[in-house]
Amino acid sequence: MPLSPGPRALADPALLDELRAHALDLHVRRLTYLAEDVRKETGRRMPMFDPQDGGVQAKTLLLFDASTPTEFASLNGDDDSSARLHAAVSEAGIPRTTLVVCREIPGRYAGALAGLLEQLKSVLLLGGSARRTWWEADLDLPGVTLFNCPQPTDDYPEAHDNIVRALKEAHRLAGG
Repeated sequence: MPLSPGPRALADPALLDELRAHALDLHVRRLTYLAEDVRKETGRRMPMFDPQDGGVQAKTLLLFDASTPTEFASLNGDDDSSARLHAAVSEAGIPRTTLVVCREIPGRYAGALAGLLEQLKSVLLLGGSARRTWWEADLDLPGVTLFNCPQPTDDYPEAHDNIVRALKEAHRLAGG
């Protein structure tokens, strides 16, 4: 599947249709089922995982709980957090196939998510809500490095630079 052109690309209904058509591709199928289970069991909104990303083969999880106006947790979401995260990933030079983006997952499902990520090496906890979600899950994942990062929309000069540094280090730890 071709990668989308850039930030806020999910404002395009044609791209959304394409992502929906690939939501059950092998690398994201189990993640799509997890998102559906969360929605059914909790009644909470849970965006689907972007099939443009690495899916279950991702080595780095980008976790943040900021809501998104689109149905996919994506670097190409039509919101400020996604646009800023897209800029940080681009600046860090990280291939999307090594990442998976997750938004709005309840803490009790974080362990199930981590269990699906077969090659997980690092988790970027982007903002206080993501940190609370992770700690609520009380996960002990040997060999997985956690990075506490600001929310992508945090409005202080170092926020973007801190995320870029964490992305580069996560990529290095994952063998990139």
